[in-house]
Amino acid sequence: MPFTAAHPAIVLPLGRISERYISLTALVIGSLTPDFEYFLRMDIKSLYSHTPLGILYFDLPVGLLLFLLYQTYVKNLLIDHLPDYLRQRFWLLKNDNKQSAPSAMRWFVIILSLALGALSHLFWDAFTHVTGWFVLHIDFLASKSIIGVHYFKLMQHFSTVIGLSVIAYSIILLPKTTVANNPGILKFWRDCALLFLGIALLRVISLFVFPHYHIGMGLIIVSAISSGLLALLIKCIFVHYTLNKTQN
Repeated sequence: MPFTAAHPAIVLPLGRISERYISLTALVIGSLTPDFEYFLRMDIKSLYSHTPLGILYFDLPVGLLLFLLYQTYVKNLLIDHLPDYLRQRFWLLKNDNKQSAPSAMRWFVIILSLALGALSHLFWDAFTHVTGWFVLHIDFLASKSIIGVHYFKLMQHFSTVIGLSVIAYSIILLPKTTVANNPGILKFWRDCALLFLGIALLRVISLFVFPHYHIGMGLIIVSAISSGLLALLIKCIFVHYTLNKTQN
């Protein structure tokens, strides 16, 4: 499969559509959601999220939860604590703390965007996964190249590079905003790193407690990503409620 972080590249062009009809945030989250079965399991195992029906009973509920967590706890704090280069470009995307709750129509747009994002993920994987629909139906993709690697595997790595490049270029094009220095950036990421190490240690211990796991590079990478995401979420929730308590 292409690297998870590359998947939003395919939905970024839809960001040009009016916000009345699309939610770019939900599209991006939806494009990532199918891989969250890996992250929730901390294992390279997906039974539900990468199927058409799974979009309805796994990707949409998980995507909606991720959307709410991101908008409520993560988005503003993450942008506040990004390195200056990124913070200057993402600053205008911060939530307005006084914004009203989404209307019923807006929720429909969000849910539709989540579904479209998840569908784009499955479409991409269909070209780059050994069990993908296009790999099973296009002989060329399943054949081996002159270097002995299947073409679908080459397409997987090539499309990952292209996707990450598109995302990087899109970030470069974002308008810059002059923002004040944030002296708390180092502490924020130090705390995230400590949380990450703690969660990762628990994961390592679990591999000894449940030794039936096959410990491969895929499991290590997925476990590391899961630990990092969970550490960031815990830190953001803690800071969110600490700030609210201080302000009240």
